[in-house]
Amino acid sequence: MLPSLSRMAAGSDIDGFRTELIKAMRLAVAALVPVALIFLTVGVPIARMTFPKGGTLVGWTLVFFAIGLVPFSVQYLVLRGYYAFEDTKSTFTIQVLIAGLNAVFALIGVLLIAPNPNWVAPALAGAYTLAYVVGVVVSMRHFARHVPGIPMDPLLRHLGRIALAALPGTVVAFLVVTAQTRLSTKLLVDILGIGVGIAIAGVSYVAMARWMHIEEVEEVFGILMRRIRRGRTGKTPPAATSEVDTAAASDETAVVAPVSEETVMVPDVPISQPTAGDPDAGQDDVDEGTPVPLEIGDILGGRFRLEEQLEVRGSTATWRAVDQVLSRSVLVHVLSPDNPRAPEIIDVARQAARATDSRFLRVLDAVTDAQVSYIVCEWAEGMELEQLLASGPLTALESAWLVRELADALSAMHAQGLFHTRLTPDAVVISTAGNVKINGFLIDAALHPRTNVPATIGTETDDVESLGKLLYATLASRWPGGPGFGLAAAPSDAQGVTLSPSKVRAGVSPTLDRITADVLAGRIATSAQLTSSLTTVLGSADASPDLAHRVRFPMVRDAAQAADFQATTVVPTVPGVSTADSKSPLVLNERTKAQQSPQRMLIVTGILIAVVVLALIIGLVTVFNRKHDTAAGTSTASTSASGSKAGGKVYPIAGGKDFDPTADGGNGEENPAQVALAYDGKPDTAWTTLVYKGSAKLGGLKKGVGYIVDLGQPVSVGTVSLVLVGQPTAVELRVPAGDPATVTSPPMANAAQWTIVATNGAAGTSVDLSPSKAVTTQFVMVYITSLPAVTGGFKAGIAEVAVKA
Repeated sequence: MLPSLSRMAAGSDIDGFRTELIKAMRLAVAALVPVALIFLTVGVPIARMTFPKGGTLVGWTLVFFAIGLVPFSVQYLVLRGYYAFEDTKSTFTIQVLIAGLNAVFALIGVLLIAPNPNWVAPALAGAYTLAYVVGVVVSMRHFARHVPGIPMDPLLRHLGRIALAALPGTVVAFLVVTAQTRLSTKLLVDILGIGVGIAIAGVSYVAMARWMHIEEVEEVFGILMRRIRRGRTGKTPPAATSEVDTAAASDETAVVAPVSEETVMVPDVPISQPTAGDPDAGQDDVDEGTPVPLEIGDILGGRFRLEEQLEVRGSTATWRAVDQVLSRSVLVHVLSPDNPRAPEIIDVARQAARATDSRFLRVLDAVTDAQVSYIVCEWAEGMELEQLLASGPLTALESAWLVRELADALSAMHAQGLFHTRLTPDAVVISTAGNVKINGFLIDAALHPRTNVPATIGTETDDVESLGKLLYATLASRWPGGPGFGLAAAPSDAQGVTLSPSKVRAGVSPTLDRITADVLAGRIATSAQLTSSLTTVLGSADASPDLAHRVRFPMVRDAAQAADFQATTVVPTVPGVSTADSKSPLVLNERTKAQQSPQRMLIVTGILIAVVVLALIIGLVTVFNRKHDTAAGTSTASTSASGSKAGGKVYPIAGGKDFDPTADGGNGEENPAQVALAYDGKPDTAWTTLVYKGSAKLGGLKKGVGYIVDLGQPVSVGTVSLVLVGQPTAVELRVPAGDPATVTSPPMANAAQWTIVATNGAAGTSVDLSPSKAVTTQFVMVYITSLPAVTGGFKAGIAEVAVKA
């Protein structure tokens, strides 16, 4: 879509640009909103599973970033719109605004909202998302100066519908994942639970979107499946002949390379008038039967209601019908009982049902009845290639991609010995999503045989030659071999050889010109070779968005375009001058120029920079005052503690150590990097336990975890004062067993090596633990046996510890 936007901007097609941009936004929202909601469900569990320590914080960081995907992607599309109009000054200003808001929101989140420093990363992610929410609103309003009339209300309603479609599955997935995390902590069960949650959310979203008729979801799903299919088939393309490799050995830019010849020669002969339809239709065998007399509203087989008669050829009538069971349109070929070949045609239709690739309009049913026989095929909303070519040739990218898709789809059938033999522009349908559909596989030839036509009918060579003609027609807007399908005949030289596309129309890619010539000359003889050649040229390029736009907004060939296909003798090409139709560059009106004047942009940029600087100053002042208040609070707290009932000398702490012995069910450590935070004099930092699931009793995994205080030498301990994180917390005060005054290193084997001297089963955020009598020891341990609840489980923490005489 992005190349389409640039092309429309260059051609001053404001209406088309607006439509394409809105479509891109709707597709982005359809793809990203469910992803963001699913992350709300599984983001935190995935992070906890990946990062046992600190996983909750990582998970919430991912959640905030996932939510920001939606405004970030829409903002990206708007910025590409600015670039398409060559307006880089506005993009700079808007990005400065977003960066400034990001800084301001980050300061607010870190300094005022985050509960502790551990939440800095989630706060920054939230600030980033919020800045882009504001930025996309500003961008959309400002971009109206380039493309007025972009409706905001329909986009917001679309966003709401997408969120509503994704919500039920997200809620169910959240309940499943939550239940799983409470029932088990095993890794494989965690992975299974998260996978089931994601699958439920995804399947529910697709089902709800179809029920709500949200077309964008179907289109996104189609694009995804097309990419997957190309990934499977593109890794080992069939080998082409050496001539083809040489002709196609160029990069993607070869698709749009200009003609290198100095002149393009076209003979000065009268051009045949375009002829609609298949020029060979008159060679069909005579069918003297009488069509079945049917009317609109008649129902076949109690299921297919006839809606519109499309064609009558001989005794066969073709209808558009509605499948009343599945509520979808279908194509129905109704055979007359007078047709002696009806059983044979039905057998061929059943063979055609083997074409299950999504690029075929597949056979759904083939019914033989005493009164009427009929064949039911898929129906695709779109436009036949014959209609599409009426507005002129396709681009090189569109031509190569379309024929490559056809060749790739047919190659699998050719390998089974099945051939289309009637692959013409009226047998190729381009859907409204830009997908290529092949109609009438095997059936067209069976319904209208040509036994009086000699030569090789029903071979792969026949289909490949048809593909070459299609490639010629899409590039040159002429039909090789004579007028047909609404196109004039391709011109020939004096010897009667059809001229290559580049000699008929300027600007045709030399590589595609050679490939077309190789196909028509028989040097490329298989569909696999043609697929390989075109894949080499295309790479990963995808023309379906461009074709979808052509189908949805068909063009009518104007007089200038029609003149381009009149007879001419010489079309000179001047070096450095393009022969393509060049439209005048986009001209901005005076008001827009004034609004985008350098002086105005400098003023706006200066104001934004001043706002950012002011926000930084305010943030620094806030940080300074906060540190000052914290220091004052610490001093007051120390004074209060020294004057309390348990007042006495406060001993300096020489060090600390976490206690989680493997003999007691632990893993040997419990956040050792945080040990110093419990005696750093800062109540807003803390040593914490890990998050445990299932129950406050450390998930039933062990009896407790401890924090050991090293006083440097044996002292008389009368009270240990604690500032805890969360409540209630069950804590015990322990000293080494035996004679603690003689212990020179803390026992680390198990909790039984420590003696309990004081307990509190439901401590609040501050508590004093005092032995019944003073104990002389160098080491004391705060042993935690029950944890307070937190988001996602249970966790305790010690913000400050003070040991007193």
